[in-house]
Amino acid sequence: MTPVSVCEVVIRNAVDDALTALHGPNWPWDHGFYLSLPQLGRDALVKARTKPSSTSTGKVIAELSFGFWENMFRASFDAALWTPHLQRVLPNLTMPVYQGRGHVHNELIKLRKLRNRIAHHEPLLKLNVLQTMNTLKALIALRCQDTADWMAQTNDLTALLAARPR
Repeated sequence: MTPVSVCEVVIRNAVDDALTALHGPNWPWDHGFYLSLPQLGRDALVKARTKPSSTSTGKVIAELSFGFWENMFRASFDAALWTPHLQRVLPNLTMPVYQGRGHVHNELIKLRKLRNRIAHHEPLLKLNVLQTMNTLKALIALRCQDTADWMAQTNDLTALLAARPR
């Protein structure tokens, strides 16, 4: 779960950077941002920002779900958010903005489903774990190669896979 969590933090930080550039540092309270969200996103944002502990943007970010961050990569945000900011917040993305944003969105959908399976203790026996780790590392590397390398070096998954019975 740790590599998935690292990826989630990296992606939400990238989205935060883009939203800050577009709506300012208090973007969770920006009415224009609120209106740009679909209803589920609006509901999630209101719930996150009205918690007693949500006194800053950072606290709201921590309260928002992985699904919220995944949905920020929908095509509806291309013109205002991703066309001007995607290459800056994910500097190692080599695809054109539309294609790259779509690629990230599709990978995040798969990652959210995997995260939910792990969280609900569902079996992962048929999962290609090495491929999943490579996907996680690639997503993280879109923002920062050093962080991707650190995640790959500090998790114990590779050693566990090598030691598993065949």
